[in-house]
Amino acid sequence: MKGEELPLRPDLAGVGVEIRVIGNDGGEKLSLLSGVISRLDRNALEYDPEGGYRDFNTPYYQASAAASGGSSGSPVVNIDGDAVALLAGGRADKASTDYFLPLDRPLRALECLQEGKPITRGDIQCKFLLQPFYECQGLGLSPEWEAAVRKAFPKETNMLVANLVLPEGPSHGKIKEGDVLVNVNGELLTQFIRLDDILDSNVGRPVKLLLLRSGEEVEVEIEVGDLHKITPDRFVSVSGGSFHNLSYQQACLYGVACKGVYVCEADGSFRFDNAGNGWLVQSIGHKKTPDLNTFIEVAKGIPDKARVVVTYKHLRDLHTLHTTTMDIDPHWAKKMKLAVRNDETGLWDFSDLADTLPPVPPVPRTASFIELVHISHQAVADLVRSFVYVNCTLPMSLDGFVEGRREGMGLVVDADKGLVIISRAIVPYGLCDVSITIANSIFVEGRVIFLHPLQNYAIIQYDPKPVDVPVLSAKLSRDEITEEHCTCGH
Repeated sequence: MKGEELPLRPDLAGVGVEIRVIGNDGGEKLSLLSGVISRLDRNALEYDPEGGYRDFNTPYYQASAAASGGSSGSPVVNIDGDAVALLAGGRADKASTDYFLPLDRPLRALECLQEGKPITRGDIQCKFLLQPFYECQGLGLSPEWEAAVRKAFPKETNMLVANLVLPEGPSHGKIKEGDVLVNVNGELLTQFIRLDDILDSNVGRPVKLLLLRSGEEVEVEIEVGDLHKITPDRFVSVSGGSFHNLSYQQACLYGVACKGVYVCEADGSFRFDNAGNGWLVQSIGHKKTPDLNTFIEVAKGIPDKARVVVTYKHLRDLHTLHTTTMDIDPHWAKKMKLAVRNDETGLWDFSDLADTLPPVPPVPRTASFIELVHISHQAVADLVRSFVYVNCTLPMSLDGFVEGRREGMGLVVDADKGLVIISRAIVPYGLCDVSITIANSIFVEGRVIFLHPLQNYAIIQYDPKPVDVPVLSAKLSRDEITEEHCTCGH
């Protein structure tokens, strides 16, 4: 079947233009929705305030086409069959309003591909919004400049206003939130499309911006950065977790500097106790990780089964430093892999970075248990020496148990052999990593040696040789407890 191309005609979009949305509305095989474009100057939507993707520095077109889920990305065509926009999204409050993405920049990208030219993308790490003239007047737009803009663009009712300036970016210290953009390189402009065209054509070169700040004219010179360099094109997988440099999207979402190692998949050894995403790794094993390359070099030097200190921050609160200890267990994924996006094939090229270093042999460690001095029964006080803390990491979901971590107390039944009995709610199956903490200070590796098929208990074992601690085997009675028995509980 030969496909037919749709001509891209962003110049034909206008208020009052009758359109059709061709898509899969509501998951249907094919649907045609009708509507009329009502405005061309709506600011981009904020789809997900908790970290989702969103457009910015682009206008949206507005129409009432009553589209629903399944039509995102569908072409919006006019009566002649020319594509004038793409469906971007709609309202979730049962209103029939929909929003379209203009095709000016996609058309430029297509032409660059057809001509074999690189698709340059420029950015100054400043988020602008379209604001009406009366809003701009309150921000310092003078009557003279307003008259000049209205004369140059009789149909325009908005100007571009700086809404967010990223720290340490090209605009930092030069543009301030609330600045009204008047012209770029001496050219008056009021629309994102022309601003994007200038920035895309001047990557690596300076541009001059004339701004109005509280009624004062401010001219600044800013070097245009490369948008591709702050858009991650690679990620690394280490011990079940995945990491890449912080993206421009996430930096704009939280208003932070576009730098740092972002945890895009907090899994495996790097499953943080705090739920959710948005974490930036600050250091591993007391070695700072400011970027992905440094992170890779640090991760290469971590041996299997090592217990390291990891510090991290959340994008929502960079003032709070979180600290945790993690058991690095790359034996579930022995190779550290790097994935790089291949723009020619459209695929990801995977390569092995390094083999896992062998584990460091355990050394004997000494510790002591806490003493319960206010307990009259010495046997009960000594029972604390029979309890250990067990941490079980499940690398995958099996038998109805979801992957993750489970923690609980185990009872030492044979200190000489290192045998510990524990509930199967903590150790549900044998395909897992078991870590045992003795006397709240010594960490040893454990292994599952028995799972009772009917009763809810398992037996795990640790090597008692490197544990120089007076662990006590619990005394187990064969007598059944009855109502007349005297017990002591603490």
